[in-house]
Amino acid sequence: MAVSGVNNNTANTLSNASKLTGNNLSSDSFLKLLVEQLKNQDPTKPTDTDKILSQTADLTAVGSSERVAKSMDKFMQYFDQKTNLNAIAYVGKLARIHGDTLSVKASDKDKGFYAYIRGNYKDGEVVIKDKGGKVVRTMQFNDGDAGMKSFKWDLKNDSGNKVPAGNYRIEVNFHNKDLDQKDSIMPGLYPIASVSLDGKKPKVRIQDSLIEIEKVKEVTNIYSDAEQRRMNSLLKKSTG
Repeated sequence: MAVSGVNNNTANTLSNASKLTGNNLSSDSFLKLLVEQLKNQDPTKPTDTDKILSQTADLTAVGSSERVAKSMDKFMQYFDQKTNLNAIAYVGKLARIHGDTLSVKASDKDKGFYAYIRGNYKDGEVVIKDKGGKVVRTMQFNDGDAGMKSFKWDLKNDSGNKVPAGNYRIEVNFHNKDLDQKDSIMPGLYPIASVSLDGKKPKVRIQDSLIEIEKVKEVTNIYSDAEQRRMNSLLKKSTG
């Protein structure tokens, strides 16, 4: 009967252990317990076959859980590396941080904003429209080179009266000398100078600030492939 007592204790231990497989036991530990049970079972009362199959299924589940966990770890490592590589590829492109709308309050005296002019330009103008699409102000600006340009609106319309509080849409139009055609750009687009990987999440450098990549709403090329081909063609003609 002593043998039977050992068999029952081992079976109970393994039964309790199988309930904890997902939390505390590795597949190796579970397998050792199963072998120990078979070694110490009462020869006159061997462990039921269905019970062994059930415990073997538990072992398989433990192994599967471990494999899934390892696979997820590898996937997350790959995902982090992929995110970093994608972020690095953003350098030299344009990032949209906010929209092309200015929110004007009654207490505001003026509003400043930036726009990235993507080519050497002439005949530049800023067009400001109300929420209904009506033009309330047009401002001209001097010829210049490609790059960031700052603007300031005194919150007056073309008649010289202060505009009411509300949201206003901004358009920046100009003649792009590099493309030799009319062009326009919306405020809120900024060139990405570099990418910082110093931290858990990558950040992009916009002017003098580091911005988390989650705050970037869109990343685009400065020029499309067709526009790039047009510029190359114009350059060849001018130097040929």
